[in-house]
Amino acid sequence: MKHITSVVEIAHDLAREYGVKISAAVIPVYPESLIAFGQDWVDWCDRGLLDWIVPMNYSNITKLVEQRAKLHRFLVKIQ
Repeated sequence: MKHITSVVEIAHDLAREYGVKISAAVIPVYPESLIAFGQDWVDWCDRGLLDWIVPMNYSNITKLVEQRAKLHRFLVKIQ
């Protein structure tokens, strides 16, 4: 987990140095994304390491996508 966060931190610093915005496509189920894949995208957003995230919220069940999207917005503090 720490290794992936270190890469995100380095990418953030380089992006800022060159005036580039940075994003990440992330596993949509949190905290499982942290445990299974080392993606602590909530922390990355809290720390301002990413300009935006794209949760890979793929499903043919509309209600599931809606519920996850609401949770994602809550986790990264978007109203």
